[in-house]
Amino acid sequence: MDTSKKDGLTAIILAAGKGVRMRSDLPKVLHEVWGRPLLTWVMRAAERAGATRFVIVVGHRAGLVQKAFAADERITWALQRQRLGTGHATMAAREALKGYKGKVLVLYGDTPLLDPATLRKLVKTQKKTGAHGVILTSDIEDQAGKGRVIRDRAGEIQEIIEEVDCTPEQRAVKETNSGLYCFHAPSLFEALKRIRPANKQGEYYLTDVVAALRQMGQKVSHVAATSVEETLSVNNRAQLAQVAGVMMRQRLNELMAKGVTILDPATTVVEPGARVGRDCVICPFTYIGRNAVVRAGSRVGPFAHVQ
Repeated sequence: MDTSKKDGLTAIILAAGKGVRMRSDLPKVLHEVWGRPLLTWVMRAAERAGATRFVIVVGHRAGLVQKAFAADERITWALQRQRLGTGHATMAAREALKGYKGKVLVLYGDTPLLDPATLRKLVKTQKKTGAHGVILTSDIEDQAGKGRVIRDRAGEIQEIIEEVDCTPEQRAVKETNSGLYCFHAPSLFEALKRIRPANKQGEYYLTDVVAALRQMGQKVSHVAATSVEETLSVNNRAQLAQVAGVMMRQRLNELMAKGVTILDPATTVVEPGARVGRDCVICPFTYIGRNAVVRAGSRVGPFAHVQ
């Protein structure tokens, strides 16, 4: 990777996990949603947010992931030889970004619903505030498993405490970490050198970078999430089906907003990539494949399968 430029945007995507709960021989990020691997959806969101280069951290069955994306020259691969936590995985990207002075998004390879607009907000906030780290936060009702965002008396972000390590008082905090980040690259790697696995999991947490940045005298800012769905991760087959359902609902809503009538969205599939013209009517129990072109004013179905 050419890291000579000080500006620009690079995305580090953490994709080293085994995905034990998927019960599969396939690396988790290669499982597909609507015909494309999870990792493809994450890269697409980052690209639409302005990323032109990718450092993808692989581990479990790394060769399969690399083979699947071998044609993409924007990718530099980084290997996490031992899985010692998200901070350890991010540190694996350091050599690939040696000399790079710009902004870096840090994302997870199993979150296919990412909204490019949210990623752009992270980048813009980092530029506007001069913060060396920007995190996406949320005030969701279901806080189970989420790290809590701890602020000081002045309202500044001090640290993120993972739920398993929280005191009862910290667990009561409603602001949580949503797992999307934008960092000043040199500050990120300097902070990563300072973190330690001093937690109940014995892992190097990426979230500990927040406290390390503050100790370095650097500002950490945030962007408030507008959607819980976009940070949904896939850890099992049920969640794979869940994100596929969300994605299809979004797709059908987009088509209806552009002038397509869908009589029963619950029984209709229009794969991403399909082109459906204005004033089309899609009847129940219709499946339109990704390569299909449906001309304006057409009526499709019921019980139709269009490829």
